Amino acid sequence: MRDNGAMGYFDLMTYLGEHFAGLELGPGLFYRWPFGIRFEIGLTSVPTRPAALFESAFSPSDTCVLIAKDWPVIGLSTPDRLRYLSLFRLLNDSDPAFAPMPEQLQNIFDSAFWRFPQQAELQVAGEVEEGLDRFVLSWLELPSRSFRYDLIFRAIGNTEHGESPSMSSDVFFLNRRTQTIFYMYDDRGGDMISTGRNALLPIYKTFEDWVLEYDRPRIAAALNV
Repeated sequence: MRDNGAMGYFDLMTYLGEHFAGLELGPGLFYRWPFGIRFEIGLTSVPTRPAALFESAFSPSDTCVLIAKDWPVIGLSTPDRLRYLSLFRLLNDSDPAFAPMPEQLQNIFDSAFWRFPQQAELQVAGEVEEGLDRFVLSWLELPSRSFRYDLIFRAIGNTEHGESPSMSSDVFFLNRRTQTIFYMYDDRGGDMISTGRNALLPIYKTFEDWVLEYDRPRIAAALNV
């Protein structure tokens, strides 16, 4: 495992501009980039399947830049506020908009590696609904096996089904070494993109049976398989 001292300040905005120019982090990530794979997951395969995909993209010696995209809390009913949490709630667990951090998620992060995430508030281009014109990106680089990614995937899978706990953040997992991003959008599936096909080819071959059939022709053409 890499020494924690190697993981300090990281300029995410500059990195994305250099390696993923023009990419907007969000739903439909697979369709926003030329090299990618869309995998089928399914509720009964959470967290096993997304965890296997994560481990294929991040070796134990890799670091992972955890990125959370959070929008303002607008129009959430009391029941929703009782089940939703954002990825980096440890920054402000007393936030009155949400219930306290659920007990089963209090140990996501290894305290030996925990630091306060970096943040950037960004404005949405174009006309959008009032109050939704800005969002916050938060990110933290950690050893890839120093946090409970399986619990994160479980919370993401719960979101569309009214289960608790549910993840309010969009969560992205960035491997700087391979220039690869993994994003589980909900229990139905996940996207993996990279700056080129080489990092994706072995993952495609290993998990070819999990590739979403609807997008298989597009994926095969992009990866030249």
